[in-house]
Amino acid sequence: MVEKLTTKMTPIKNKFNKAIGKEIRITPKENFKLSLFQLNNTYKKLLDTYGVNKILIRAMTIDGMKTLKSFDYLEDDLMHTLDDYYSSLAKEKRDKYKNLQDVYITVKF
Repeated sequence: MVEKLTTKMTPIKNKFNKAIGKEIRITPKENFKLSLFQLNNTYKKLLDTYGVNKILIRAMTIDGMKTLKSFDYLEDDLMHTLDDYYSSLAKEKRDKYKNLQDVYITVKF
């Protein structure tokens, strides 16, 4: 099976060198796409281990960095983000979420 994504995990430490979280960077390899729907599955798996208010998700799209889930957003599904916030956008604007370039997930311990 060909691996479609590159995942890199980096610890986040405070000034006393104590781990207070981690950042996960997910990048699709050349000729592959990462969609919001795939990212939603990853988010649901993270919810099994971490609280909903301990996860931040940002994604690079064609027109810049977008926050898909903030620490204070308490939904257990990223589809609400697309429906609630972006439903008024034109179809072309919504389609950018089918081709995410880089995803940064920050998890607080």
